[in-house]
Amino acid sequence: MSHEVKAENKRSFRHDRKCGEWLKENVKQGGDKRWHPKSQDVTLDNIGVSKMESSRLQKIADIPDKIFKLNNLQDA
Repeated sequence: MSHEVKAENKRSFRHDRKCGEWLKENVKQGGDKRWHPKSQDVTLDNIGVSKMESSRLQKIADIPDKIFKLNNLQDA
């Protein structure tokens, strides 16, 4: 695999990790699936993210920092 592809994969992985962290902190889980304009609740539906994608991103965010950093060192 070329260095450019590896670098892009790392950036993508870091981006996915940040997105997963954001979802965990900001998206209301469960409840009413409809978005109400006056509501301040952020749901997957109103930000256009599927449940499967949200789950994948949050699992990436759950990877402990120690393992995440170790993985980056192995690629270096």
